[in-house]
Parts: sequence; C-alpha cells; structure tokens
Amino acid sequence: MKKTMLWALALSMTLGLSMAACSQGGGSGASSSAPAKKSGTALAKVGDETITLEDFQAKLDKIPPFYRKRVATKKGKMEYLDRLVQEELYYQEALSKDYDDDPEIQEQLNQIKKSILAGRVKKEMMENRPEISADEVKKYYEDHKDEYETPEKVEVRHILLRVRKGDSDEKAAEVEAKAKKVHADLKAGKITFEKAAEEYSDDRGSSKKGGKLPPIRKGLK
Repeated sequence: MKKTMLWALALSMTLGLSMAACSQGGGSGASSSAPAKKSGTALAKVGDETITLEDFQAKLDKIPPFYRKRVATKKGKMEYLDRLVQEELYYQEALSKDYDDDPEIQEQLNQIKKSILAGRVKKEMMENRPEISADEVKKYYEDHKDEYETPEKVEVRHILLRVRKGDSDEKAAEVEAKAKKVHADLKAGKITFEKAAEEYSDDRGSSKKGGKLPPIRKGLK
C-alpha cells in the first residue's frame, strides 16, 4: 500500500508537468513511463492504462453544466485529472483483489446495466413517438368527456339532536323542544348555524366544525 501511495505521489508530480506542457502547446504531454497502447495524447499512465487527452476531454464534456464551471480553470482541470488517476488506481487495486468476481458487485452491475438499457429504449420511444395535434386532443376529450368531468358537490352542515332507542317519552319531548328552540333562534338570527351546531349538536365530530360534513355529490339522495 505504501508503494502504491508513493507511485500516486510521483504520478501526481508527472501530471503537473504533463498539463503544463499541454497548456503551452509543446510536446506530447506524455509521462516518461512506457509508451501508451492507446492512440492520442497521453496525459497519464496508471499501470497498463493510459488516460489520453481525448479520454479526458470526453469526460469533461459529460460533466453537467452546473459543475463544469469548477473545471474550467487550469487548476480545476488538474484536480479533475488527479481524481481520474485516483479512481483508476482504486479500480486496478480492486481488480487485483478479484472484486469484480464478487456476486454482490455482479448483481449491482447487472442492475445498472438493466437501468441503462431500459433508459435507452425509453429515450428512443419518446423521441420516435408520433406527434399529436391539438385537434386530436380536443376530439379525444370530447369523446371521453364523461371520464374527466368532476361531479358537482355541495357543502352540507347539520345539527343532530338524537333520541336514542329506549329513551322515555319525556326525553323525546325534551329533545323536540330543544330542536324547536334552536330552529327559532336560527330563524330569528339570534345565533349562527355554526355556533348552534357547536353548542347543541350531538354529533361531536361535526359540531367542532360548525356542523360541517364532507362534501356530497349534488343530486345524491
């Protein structure tokens, strides 16, 4: 591990020289290591893998516009290239430990592959779907208008004065008298419906809301 860290440090110094050479337009920008197998201008070599200027630029082009500002400067490009080198170092270390044969990693790779392939097909379908004119949309709506219409609803409030089964005649008469009084007070404007519901209604759920019930469809019996 110490040897790998020393190599990464030496490589980072080499990268600095390579990037400087590229910015001045002189030389190939390659390090002093063995010739790269890839064609193109070599920026760094990690083991047998060469990171070329073309690879680097392709990765830069894939960076979202919002983050691209961070790598617009020479320093930003150096830091980004350093991250690519570090990533390659970790990747090669993982291969040396046969992590690529790990069942869990294989499953994750399969899921990623599945997602990418599905995304590709979805994109193609979206790009190739037929254009629908405004007239076609209007006609479809007219033909299926009933499916989109929302039934008109009305707001209902009530005051419940309950006579329970088994209550005496006196109790029933008492409730009836209360109902008549509430009705008279409402008609005379002595009390609001909401206040009357809160004070007199036996429906404790709606009484706290001024006797308000959930909206019901107009015309429903």
